[in-house]
Amino acid sequence: MTDSQATTSGGAELNRTSARELAGDIESVRTLTMSRQTIVVRQWKSAAHTPPAVMVHGLGGNSKNWSYLAPLLVNDVACIAPDLPGFGQSPPPRDGDYRPSGHANAVISVIDELFPGQRVHLFGNSLGGHVATLIAARRPDVVESLTLISPALPTFQPAKYSLTVPATASPVVGARLYRRYARHTPEERALRLANVVLSTPAAAPPGWLDMVADDFRAREAQTYGEDAYIQTSRELLRAYLYKGPDEAWRDAARVTAPTLLVFGKRDKLVPLAVARKARTAFSRSRLLLLPESGHVAQIEDADLVAAAWRRFVADDVLTSTS
Repeated sequence: MTDSQATTSGGAELNRTSARELAGDIESVRTLTMSRQTIVVRQWKSAAHTPPAVMVHGLGGNSKNWSYLAPLLVNDVACIAPDLPGFGQSPPPRDGDYRPSGHANAVISVIDELFPGQRVHLFGNSLGGHVATLIAARRPDVVESLTLISPALPTFQPAKYSLTVPATASPVVGARLYRRYARHTPEERALRLANVVLSTPAAAPPGWLDMVADDFRAREAQTYGEDAYIQTSRELLRAYLYKGPDEAWRDAARVTAPTLLVFGKRDKLVPLAVARKARTAFSRSRLLLLPESGHVAQIEDADLVAAAWRRFVADDVLTSTS
């Protein structure tokens, strides 16, 4: 499969705006109460007879992280995005399992509940990319294609802000950092987050900062938000340090689905060393580098990601199944 780079087009701002405005008309939320877990799922009204797509958000995020990309794909796939246990509107996991594999099991439960016997186009960003890799490696029967946007796969070449995860994961320091951060107003926290996950706060698409501030307000009313964030950070770090970084990469090597890898060259959390390693680890992969994008390309450059995904499906997915 080929590698490519994309440049931001003059129409990107229009696409970003229209995508978010459209989401208000086609976006809805439902609650799935299953035997092991209750999961809140966001879904977008799609064209008839489109195949399913499942989108997994990153650490500290929620299903709204896909509200800029999903509306651009509604003619191609029926998009759903779960709030991982303890994040967004989903309650904590009943078994207290915040490991990446625990989150993977929660997503698999959603797939089995909503799309029994079907294969899905699986998307993952950051932590969600790690989770999606586990799913694709361990349940290849449910994955038609895999799209990873800045996946949180281990590396010993840290990026600018990547050391914040080990700090947050520490038993005492993590709680202090979280509470110090919570003293800022929701608007201030949204701007600080933009500085980390976007190439620059000025790249925030219309409505995104307000949406994030509202999410912070909602999190303040929850009793489990801090614990979910810290425990998930700790388990992600433990997966790297105790099981060893090679385990995640062995899972990547087991993936048989066609894989689109999307990385932003201005990502402050995941270094390009991960992109280079992922390109060889995933056996059927295509690499897309976005020169002006940060950690959440599906938000910052949704139009470019959507166009790249369509090319990927046409060239690498449909041809492999025809």
